[in-house]
Amino acid sequence: MSTTKPSIAKYCALEALHWAVMAAVQGLMSTYMSVSGMPDAVLSTVQACYLMAAFAGALFWGGRIDEAGSHRRFFVLGVAASLVTCVATCLLIGNYLLCGIAYAAYGFMVVPVATNLDAWVMDSFPERADAAGRARSFATGGYALCMLLYGQLIKHFSYSVIWVAACVAVPPTIALALTQPDAVRTGAAKKKEKVGPAQVASLMRIPLYALLVAVIFLNGFAISPLNYMRTVVLQNVGADVSYIGFDSFVGCLAQLPFLVFSGYWLRFPKERRLLAGIALPFGYAVLTAFCHQPVTSTLAFMLNNMSFGILYPSMREITRESVPEELFNSASSLIDVCYGQFPGIISLLAAGPLLSVFGIRGLSFACAAAQAVTLTVLVTGLARLTTQRPERQAAISK
Repeated sequence: MSTTKPSIAKYCALEALHWAVMAAVQGLMSTYMSVSGMPDAVLSTVQACYLMAAFAGALFWGGRIDEAGSHRRFFVLGVAASLVTCVATCLLIGNYLLCGIAYAAYGFMVVPVATNLDAWVMDSFPERADAAGRARSFATGGYALCMLLYGQLIKHFSYSVIWVAACVAVPPTIALALTQPDAVRTGAAKKKEKVGPAQVASLMRIPLYALLVAVIFLNGFAISPLNYMRTVVLQNVGADVSYIGFDSFVGCLAQLPFLVFSGYWLRFPKERRLLAGIALPFGYAVLTAFCHQPVTSTLAFMLNNMSFGILYPSMREITRESVPEELFNSASSLIDVCYGQFPGIISLLAAGPLLSVFGIRGLSFACAAAQAVTLTVLVTGLARLTTQRPERQAAISK
């Protein structure tokens, strides 16, 4: 095993570089497909296939990483795949079938990389509760700056910025990753058991983790329609492509105080942080219904980003403390797909019809109503946990 000590600064750089590519692909690829003439029906299908592939990839790779008990080689594999699949998707954009396959391959191979990197950080610094949040703040900052930069570059040049960004960012990411020591978890090192659906399903017998999965899924289900229709929401109030990059930039900035100072926020009880993280998207949905200008829409969007800044370290902390060590990556992957990809698939099916019938305001009110249900489930679940298992709750809240 390598005697090289892990560097939090290098992990921060890895987060920033990886999310520079994610900003190009996840932030702009669907817009590129749309302006390239891809019909809306085809685009929705391609997006749905991408999300389903990302969902499957997260669970598949999460299990493989837990079986191996290490992270680095899977991270390098995923980052290398991001370059190949990103370039392939861009070059094949005129062929809808092949483009969709390449984009789905990107989702399957690359989307799980972020969860793996977060777990790598946490396993490298088990004594630092704020390590993952501190490193993830550089992902947010990198994503924010790149979205602002890419929007301006596309406006003056073309959407080839997407694959050029991948070509520029991927090689140094791989080179830097190879200088970091792997983090082998002791639990996984002792138990080289195969991780399959039965092991993942067993996680749902852990009360607090099961509640977290349910609440995060409902939160994603409620808010994903507005997030995936973000471009439409902004265009509805008069924004152009350069403003869309600015909107993402400002939204990401709203996350930073909660991620950079996650060590401070972790002092507050988990229950209160979860309640705050779930309440803020409700305000986002309600305010979006009454926005008439890009600036006010961005201010509302900041509430949703603040929510992620609060929820992210809380999700990782609760998962770390609740689940067996050898299943941590699988458990984190399940949380992540419940936050994004899984509800996103449903959103793509529901958001279009809702938008065409009721407009932005009707969609926003529907999202707010769904988020109110999420809040109710969280409050009820926490109350039941407190009543049924007071000793467990006291240990969790200390």
